Amino acid sequence: MGRIRSDGKGWVGLNDDPADPAKPVPLSFIVAGMIVAIVLLWFFVKPHADILAAKPHRPPRTVKAVPSIQAPIVPDYRVLDEKVHDAPNKTMVVVTIIVTGRLSEAGLAALLSKIHFQTTGKTGFRYHETPTNVYIYAATDIDRAASYLWIARSEWNVSESRPTISVNQNQLAQRDVPGETKAGLSEQKRREIWKEIVWGEDVIDATLEAGNVIARTEALGRQLAGKYGVSPDTIKAIKIEALQKEWPLPPER
Repeated sequence: MGRIRSDGKGWVGLNDDPADPAKPVPLSFIVAGMIVAIVLLWFFVKPHADILAAKPHRPPRTVKAVPSIQAPIVPDYRVLDEKVHDAPNKTMVVVTIIVTGRLSEAGLAALLSKIHFQTTGKTGFRYHETPTNVYIYAATDIDRAASYLWIARSEWNVSESRPTISVNQNQLAQRDVPGETKAGLSEQKRREIWKEIVWGEDVIDATLEAGNVIARTEALGRQLAGKYGVSPDTIKAIKIEALQKEWPLPPER
């Protein structure tokens, strides 16, 4: 094979003489090859460099803090009464409690749920190992408890997986409303009149026949209106307010 030879002035021609030692590649060839390599590298690298340069800079990701779920405030309570009905068909426990402090729907539900699971875990009954029925009733005071005016209740039987808990929204809302003055009467005074209405109607129901109840009730309203210096319509309004706001019934006289 021919080889490139030198004439002392540069690398020229081909040397076909096998005895002639191999000569290095001319410097011009090396330079030309390097130039071609640089040009090819430029054409291949530059588009990718432009894309990388045009790519928008992304700021570092920030992890948002997950807000903590605040547990409901469970109100204070005391057990007013606990009754057990133990029979072959069912073992029923009825718990009545008085709740105080800050009341909320979530807090009352959490409290009744807690008492429920404590009660269902009781043992020592005759007919069943644990209760088959559990009822929990919560009132805000003894008068309301006596009148069965519950602010919350929990009901459950053994066929259910969890208790049914309900909260009296009307009572709950009324606790946050300050007492109003109506017809010149404070709420405390209107509550006193409500008690007299109930006591008066109890007497009417016990002593009169049904046909005379309406006339005697109207007479009672006029009597109380004269006693407290208000109109009979105000007495009727107090009765309606008491029923709407679920004011407790007074003890019997």
